[in-house]
Amino acid sequence: DIFIGDVGEGALEEIDRIPAGATGTLNFGWSVREGSQAFGGADSPAFTLPVTEYSHGGSDPTRQGSALTGGVVYRGPVEDLQGLYAFGDFVSNNLWTVPIANLAPGTVLPSSAYTVRNTTFAPDVGTINSVVNFGVDNAFNLLIVDIGGEIFRIEPLP
Repeated sequence: DIFIGDVGEGALEEIDRIPAGATGTLNFGWSVREGSQAFGGADSPAFTLPVTEYSHGGSDPTRQGSALTGGVVYRGPVEDLQGLYAFGDFVSNNLWTVPIANLAPGTVLPSSAYTVRNTTFAPDVGTINSVVNFGVDNAFNLLIVDIGGEIFRIEPLP
């Protein structure tokens, strides 16, 4: 499957999923829809919903942001992270995971279902500021890259 982290216009950030077996064209609705919400025209049942989205505001700052940085599906050595999609937000510096099994096409998972990783992914040296990319190394450890060019590796505890 392909997961797409899509920065929104003014209210929502979204993640879209294209199943591996998908054929034909998928239309995520831009510029008529922002995430699952109407934005600039007539909505259509032909539009493909995002699998999750979060807002630019709200009462819980750990469930919001303003510029989604798409992530990766974790397949590394930390068993508790396997099968999770890890992603973040450039502006709020929030880091999250969510089980890929919960990112089902046709439904929109609410941000309340995210596991906040701001503390568990905090480095022992330095600070993650403005996440710009995610990746994996040759051992499938999760890599987080920030705007300053720093690369942080999430690896198993000894």
